[in-house]
Amino acid sequence: VNIGAKKIPGVTSGIRHTNLLSVNFIPVWMKINIGDEVVTSGMDGIFFEGLKVGKVIKVERQPMYQQAIVLPNQEALTSRAFLIYSNNLP
Repeated sequence: VNIGAKKIPGVTSGIRHTNLLSVNFIPVWMKINIGDEVVTSGMDGIFFEGLKVGKVIKVERQPMYQQAIVLPNQEALTSRAFLIYSNNLP
């Protein structure tokens, strides 16, 4: 994922037994702010770039990297229709 306007990179995962996400491996020299928007980066080849993931609610500094706790975008959980796109034209 990317965080904020500067597109700070991180790797996201769910936090067990909560509705929150964790973004790990954020470089320690990059400034993350509460409220920063988190979006997909497109680097995984699964989700295209720019899908809203959520907003940062907490930042924790680890010994080698930062970790952001993210409140997921609830719209994605309640949407009934999704757009699927492909660059594989027949």
